[in-house]
Amino acid sequence: MQQHINFFSQLDRVVEPPFSARQQAILLGLVAIVMLGIYGFMSWNNSDLASELAGMQTAHQKGTDELTVLQAEKVKQLRETSVKSELTMLMENISFRRELLANIDPNATTGQNFAAHLEGLARQHIDGMWFTDIHLVDGGEKLSLAGATVKPEYLPRYIQNLTAENIFSGHQFRVFRMKASEERSDVLDFEVRASEAETFQ
Repeated sequence: MQQHINFFSQLDRVVEPPFSARQQAILLGLVAIVMLGIYGFMSWNNSDLASELAGMQTAHQKGTDELTVLQAEKVKQLRETSVKSELTMLMENISFRRELLANIDPNATTGQNFAAHLEGLARQHIDGMWFTDIHLVDGGEKLSLAGATVKPEYLPRYIQNLTAENIFSGHQFRVFRMKASEERSDVLDFEVRASEAETFQ
């Protein structure tokens, strides 16, 4: 039994597309709307991010400006503190030298005995170091000093310079004490004596 296939009849058959032209247009329209929505959302999100970035940049610049002002204020305060400290030390040195010179009485026999010693002490002046007590014993043969200094190395330098004075040639200090000042945090109190037996009143 033979079966014949008629190809010509298949050519006349109409094949309809799965979507009509109208449906395809609607589908394309929906895709376009979705894409526009996505684009709009991304644009809005980018705008929001740009706004946040601008705000952060403004805050950063403001913080930088405030930091600059604070640093300038800190430098100013440090300078003022340094100037006040130097002025205080200078006034203390001037006050000490005035008191030292005021105690020299050229018309008194005792004053004449110690005048050279006091003048020698006044000549060997170091900025940043001053005395609060000076004891001259046995006609100046024994010397005891107490005072304050901003740097510990100033005291040995002063004593070395002092021994260059003829009046203090041969003087020796066997007692040396230095400690942090209880009144000021930027200075050290010191005390030098010829012997332990000497005391400051």
